[in-house]
Amino acid sequence: MSVKDIVKKTFVNLEKQGTLPTPNEYAREFYAIAADEKFPLRDFDKLYAIVKIIQKSVEPALSKNDTTGLVNLIMDLNNAPHKIFDDATQKRIENFLKTKTQVDSQELELKTQKFAMLVKHIGNFLSEAIDVSKVGNEELEGFINELEDNEVLDQDNFNELQQKLITMAKSLNSTMDSTNQKLQKSQGGIGKLKDEIEQLKKELADAKKESEIDHLTGIPTRRTFDKQVKIFELNYQQNDVPYAIVFYDIDFFKKVNDTYGHDAGDFILNTFAKVLDSSTRKTDVIARYGGEEFIAIVQYESPEELIKYTKRIKAIVKNYTFKYKDKRIDITFSSGVYYRKDAKNLEDCIKKADELLYKAKNNGRDRIIFGDDTVI
Repeated sequence: MSVKDIVKKTFVNLEKQGTLPTPNEYAREFYAIAADEKFPLRDFDKLYAIVKIIQKSVEPALSKNDTTGLVNLIMDLNNAPHKIFDDATQKRIENFLKTKTQVDSQELELKTQKFAMLVKHIGNFLSEAIDVSKVGNEELEGFINELEDNEVLDQDNFNELQQKLITMAKSLNSTMDSTNQKLQKSQGGIGKLKDEIEQLKKELADAKKESEIDHLTGIPTRRTFDKQVKIFELNYQQNDVPYAIVFYDIDFFKKVNDTYGHDAGDFILNTFAKVLDSSTRKTDVIARYGGEEFIAIVQYESPEELIKYTKRIKAIVKNYTFKYKDKRIDITFSSGVYYRKDAKNLEDCIKKADELLYKAKNNGRDRIIFGDDTVI
């Protein structure tokens, strides 16, 4: 089966399932079919890169981005599958990402303006209060000086000073009334701005959480993995602390969706993630890499320790009862493990672990393959 055939079959299957061909659903179906057909995906690095870009383009953002452009792109590929390799296709994806960045920047700028409004409002009020106080003090000082200059007050002077006192008192009273009215009017605006700021803080916190934690499985996202692995790499380079990259992929996950529905598939993903999370030390990292694929960063003192870790997970999954709506679903997984010490750099380590994962799937699945050719 050629790439063109797999692309066509992908769209046909999604249409039969009644599933919208979003980037994530398309990528999941495409790789499931390719794996079932034992198609050598590693010969098509360019296609693999495009799919990864599509997956990354729909990660959570500050704004609710319109993915219509991506959906249209995939629909276009249905009519002309060979164009998936064209530079024009990659350009369309790049343009979508650029637009997404611009929209997010505008959203952040809009939210930042609300902070500026509050600061400006408070600043204007304080300035006005200072000006009023300054004017009042100047008038009062002038009145006191005039009293001190008149040691003896005749009737005319007294009447004139009395009139000035009345005028000044009225002016101060009017100014204070105006200031109080403005203050009362401002309290509502300040309260509204305060509520908006609290909502903004919540939105920013939620956006940060969404980018760090996968909403379906509750474990870290690939973005979080990308940050954390740099810390492990730095510790490896500076302190020679060894670690390994471990890829996990649920076998025949497509059949679960086809047989039991996508809700059952989500249940399997969530439960499998909990098994991985509970079996992985808190000092290590487990994350959802995309689709039914997970990745771990595991420090170890000896290779035997890493073997015991992966054996334990395999035993748990084998003996665990995955039960969805009174239906038992038996699953297995494939895994690739590569030691950082045997790789040229971090990127090479991730790539080699991923290649071992596909080797495990192509060699019958339900197995864990290590970089030293150990197979479990």
